[in-house]
Amino acid sequence: MYRRIIIFLFVLAVAGLMATTVFARNSKSLKIKDVSWDIGSLIAEGDVTGLGNEDATVTLDASGTAVTTCINPGGNEVPGQTKSVSAEDSYLIQSGDITKNGRAPFTTEAEANLSAREAGCPNGNWTVDMFTFWEEATLTIEQGDQTVSQTYTCETTRNPDRVTCVQQ
Repeated sequence: MYRRIIIFLFVLAVAGLMATTVFARNSKSLKIKDVSWDIGSLIAEGDVTGLGNEDATVTLDASGTAVTTCINPGGNEVPGQTKSVSAEDSYLIQSGDITKNGRAPFTTEAEANLSAREAGCPNGNWTVDMFTFWEEATLTIEQGDQTVSQTYTCETTRNPDRVTCVQQ
């Protein structure tokens, strides 16, 4: 009987250690840090901290207002329509890119596109020149069963072309 109690206590101790290890691994808190923004489309660069040793995905969802110009085959420009647009991009952080302290850099670029018809051009033979005034962006990090999102309010200017996004 005494031997069975010792074995039971040993198994219980091992299970407790395993649960502590799992809890410690999952207790890491994913964080998005040092994000900088640029224009071209909408580009976000930064770091993720609190990563474990498995792949993670960074997703950028963005929305704004696109101002378009239609260009005919002869090169003549006419104003197109102003449209609400959205864009998304994802970046895979591979486990080998994660440092020992759980940090990894990311760069993701969301680009909005409109066809000639969507931009209000007369037909599909025209090309579209588009500038997007980004208004909102959300960065989401997913690793295993953890998901963290940060939403930003963006302000875009022309001449000079620049975007500034501030976390909400």
